[in-house]
Amino acid sequence: MKRFTKILLSAFLVLSIHMVVKAQQGGFALKFDGTNDYVDAGTPVVTQIANNLSITVWIKPSASTGWRDILTNQWKYLQSGLILAINGATGQLHYAATGTNINYIGRDPASNTLDGKWHHVALTLENGVFKTYLDGTLIDTYNSGLTEIKYT
Repeated sequence: MKRFTKILLSAFLVLSIHMVVKAQQGGFALKFDGTNDYVDAGTPVVTQIANNLSITVWIKPSASTGWRDILTNQWKYLQSGLILAINGATGQLHYAATGTNINYIGRDPASNTLDGKWHHVALTLENGVFKTYLDGTLIDTYNSGLTEIKYT
């Protein structure tokens, strides 16, 4: 078992290094300048995850005004979907969702990401409980009562 684990870990490291090198060469990376940039993956049913989910992103925000979307999934305020955003002035994370049984939930976990460094953000939803992680540390747990995210 140990040998298999070492081989698997080695393969992962080689693959990771290859992807980083290719990204730095412009092969697989996306560059955003902060003005009207986004990726539109369409609205296939596969993206409509209704209950248990995990979202992870790497961010390196700079100060700006207003709220900046990090990830949205068919978000229509008070109507449908899910959003993960950041307050451009404070660096505070924000998420919100509309459910089939709840009109709207929104949460602003205590956080500051405006320090010029890259941050790993993870948001999970399991059985109505949202958990927010920043750089691997759990920063917020919220029992929303949400049973299913609504998409229209």
